[in-house]
Amino acid sequence: MRNAFVETITHLAEKDPSIMLVIGDTGFGAFEGFEAKFSGRFVNVGIAEQQFVSFAAGLAMSGMKVFAYNICTFLIRAMEQIRIEMSYQLAPVVLVGVGGGFWYGTQGPTHHAVEDISQLRALPNLNIICPGDPQQMKLATEKAIYSGKPTYIRICRNNDYILPVQLPNFTIGKAIKMREGGDIALIATGGMLKEALSVANILQEQGLSICVLNMHTIKPIDKTAILDCAKHCRAVFTLEENTILGGLGGAVAETLLQNNAIPMHFDMFGIPDTHARVSGTRDFLNEYYRLDVKSMVTRITERLKS
Repeated sequence: MRNAFVETITHLAEKDPSIMLVIGDTGFGAFEGFEAKFSGRFVNVGIAEQQFVSFAAGLAMSGMKVFAYNICTFLIRAMEQIRIEMSYQLAPVVLVGVGGGFWYGTQGPTHHAVEDISQLRALPNLNIICPGDPQQMKLATEKAIYSGKPTYIRICRNNDYILPVQLPNFTIGKAIKMREGGDIALIATGGMLKEALSVANILQEQGLSICVLNMHTIKPIDKTAILDCAKHCRAVFTLEENTILGGLGGAVAETLLQNNAIPMHFDMFGIPDTHARVSGTRDFLNEYYRLDVKSMVTRITERLKS
């Protein structure tokens, strides 16, 4: 996804002289081409996360279209600046956080980005987008920079897996139905879309009809799509690489309860209310927290039998 982002902003900057890129001493090697072409529109602020966000917000308030790129967990160090200088001031910076979930899992708990969606979802005026593959990342990048709103785009790492589904027009706040079904709805976001499709394939072999909803935008959430799932499916499950407190699962649950649309079964797949005190690859950590395909299929099957 990072490569898709670099390609897209380079293409946009060639046409729009107001586009700038700010980084926080992360991924500078990937942006050498952009820097060479647009040296006056590229700034490496260094390891100073609060200044990084403040600087980007100031540029945006001065009329520039600003992308600010950093590791997800580093961005969260600047929560006060994101809250006051972006959210409160309506500064249309597009924050791009790399390593959402466990993509930097081998770096240890300090790099496990599993609370960022929940923290930022509480801020007014801030859109949150979690693309599922490079083609979605390209579309999200283009839409976000011209939305005129503060935005957080959360990406995996350099995951080049392409989802085997042709995407329609990408619209912020409108989910994409990737698979039709009437028994179970799997509502997934970001990197978990790959796992959701694999779970759906296995459950289909068991004779179940599975709907897979790509909830690429966490805020604003697509309430119409969620309620449609509850209306036509007897079970709804959310899949996210984030804590179950306040993330995608929480947003879906709130929507269902507030509209009195309670499915027969509802459950959330995500990180429990605990710090990840182990290190390892994304696959290892997802299996540790039962977010691997086999564990999710088992849990869904058991839930339906209960």
